[in-house]
Amino acid sequence: MKHSLIFLLMALPGWVYAQSSSSIERVLQSVGQNNKTLRAESQAYAAQRATLQTGLNPDDPFIEYDYLPGRPEGAGLQQEISLTQGFDFPTAYKRRREVARLQTELTTPQQRVGRQQVLLEAKRLCLELIYHNIRQRDLQQRLARATRLAEGVREQVRGGTATALDVSKADLQRLGLENDLRQNTQQIRQRTLRLTQLNGGEAISLPDTLYPARPQLPPFSQLDSLIEAADPAVAVVRQQVAIDRQRVALARALTLPRFQVGYHFQSLLGVCYQGIHAGLSIPLWQQRNIIRAGQAGVMASESRVMEHRTEHVARNQQLYEQAQTLETNLAQYRQALDDTNTLLLLDTSFRLRQLTTVAYILETTYLYGATDTLRQLERDLQLTLADLLAYQL
Repeated sequence: MKHSLIFLLMALPGWVYAQSSSSIERVLQSVGQNNKTLRAESQAYAAQRATLQTGLNPDDPFIEYDYLPGRPEGAGLQQEISLTQGFDFPTAYKRRREVARLQTELTTPQQRVGRQQVLLEAKRLCLELIYHNIRQRDLQQRLARATRLAEGVREQVRGGTATALDVSKADLQRLGLENDLRQNTQQIRQRTLRLTQLNGGEAISLPDTLYPARPQLPPFSQLDSLIEAADPAVAVVRQQVAIDRQRVALARALTLPRFQVGYHFQSLLGVCYQGIHAGLSIPLWQQRNIIRAGQAGVMASESRVMEHRTEHVARNQQLYEQAQTLETNLAQYRQALDDTNTLLLLDTSFRLRQLTTVAYILETTYLYGATDTLRQLERDLQLTLADLLAYQL
């Protein structure tokens, strides 16, 4: 009876929803600090930001010196010194700095996107580990129960109240549970190893059997607005549009004339000449189609924003409806298992010899299957919510 009560409690799902978010948050904090990919990306983005600050100033000054002895001998010596400095049209520097500023700002949401992907994988692994930890406990208790049943049936065979078929059925149930337990143990090991890998190779585990409390979802329109405002992937595509627009403005500035000023010295046959040097480029061909190409790039970026927005809303809607469906199914399964003391009734009926061994095994197998479905619904709902609320990571 004691073991029957234990299994009855196992069939009640509500108790597995205590607060365990602190354990998951601890794992995510550790992964965020130790993950090798995130460290490498952080260094890469730092280098990219430094690179973006180059090339924003005018070209370096250019100095030339010519030493030209005359022929035949005695024809004299000619020397020239030229120091020049080239400039783009002044507005080009402003536009170039603005492009660099926007590109530098883009690295922040890009880095957040990479971090979010790593943390989401780690969170999903944590939720799957909780599921397998719960299943491990269930299977261990079921196996202990099946082992006692098999031993009891063998005693009944010796007493003449059971048959070899009863023994075979009891042994098959026990063997099946042993196999399920081995497979589940391997699942725990695999996910723990992957979590350790995400943690930079430092060992980490999550032995919890409690899911984090499920948040109350707001109406979809409100949630979608929150995701749109906070999701770094949305910020990336929007920032790219701003960059492309500023590049068009830079392209226009680069189609304006370039300037060149400097100092020129010439010595010819003992006579010296010196003065200023000035030059002006005539933009005819080199930048001919650059503005048109830039405008096409802006249109492409704006189209990508609309496409991303459409896909984003559709995906969020799908996850939102999936979460609602899983919530409904979970409530129905919970109600069904809460309304029936099935395992206790089976124990009582078997003890009073109202059920044969084969019938008892069959009925407990059905009950275990319903409980497993309940566990899967719990896991799937938690994973769906993790995907839907990934913008919070």
